[in-house]
This record gives sequence, structure tokens and C-alpha cells, in this order.
Amino acid sequence: MDIDALVQESQAVRDEADRLLRGVCLVERLQPYGAVQVGGSYRWNTMLLSNRGGHRGSGDLDLYVVNAQVTLDHALEAFTGFLRRGDFLRGSFWDAVRSRPPGSPPEGYH
Repeated sequence: MDIDALVQESQAVRDEADRLLRGVCLVERLQPYGAVQVGGSYRWNTMLLSNRGGHRGSGDLDLYVVNAQVTLDHALEAFTGFLRRGDFLRGSFWDAVRSRPPGSPPEGYH
């Protein structure tokens, strides 16, 4: 396995993610809803898209908005606002406050 090639690929994917974050002001648009944290492979600079070991990386961005006072209405307002603006053509929403199966993410709106 060529570590240098992996590092270069990760940096290239992360650079593209940076352009996306800045281009649509994603963090700034989420800040009214709470403290924004970027996590996952972006945070650790391990973003890969190529097929490695039979698995293709997703290149997704994991953003967390931390706000203990958030309501379902606030979460849906943020979600639909992004879709209506047209920067994103698809999305999904999960209410893990009312229903949280075993093994699911922490309580919240995802």
C-alpha cells in the first residue's frame, strides 16, 4: 500500500470538501442553530474516494450542530432551508429523539 498516494488522495478530497464548505457557507448557515463541529474523516484528514480493499470511500462530510435546546421545528427549519435554497439536491432526515433503534446514533435530529 502506497501511504504517500493515500495521503495525497485524502488531501485532494479534503481540499474539495473545503471548497464546498466555503462555497455554500455551510458552517456559517448552521451557526444560528448551535455550535457547529466538523467530524468524521474530514476532521482526521482521512477522506478517500478510491476503491481500497473492496470499499469505496464516500467523501461525505459529517457536521454536528450542538444545541441542547433544539426542537424538531428548528431541525426541520434548517433541513428544509438547505433543500429549498437548492445547494443540495437530496438529503435525509432522521428523528432519533422519538425513535432510536439499538445501535443508532445518539439522541437527536440527523
